[in-house]
Amino acid sequence: MADLSAEKTAFLQALFERLWQRYRQRVTWAEQAVKLLTARGAPFVNDHMAFRTLAGQTPFTGIARLSRLFEALGY
Repeated sequence: MADLSAEKTAFLQALFERLWQRYRQRVTWAEQAVKLLTARGAPFVNDHMAFRTLAGQTPFTGIARLSRLFEALGY
């Protein structure tokens, strides 16, 4: 049986990377900030994400539903 912990970690890393890619596509200043930092030799690490914009939605489609995914993955 595969290590479920390793599978969860790999899934989460891929999920956060994909979310970060989509965010940078939509928020042009975020991509510009990363380029500015890395051009000056500073490392960039995406260490958190905020889902505040989902807080006002109904429980069926908002943060309550999304939170189930992260809770199942150990958050």
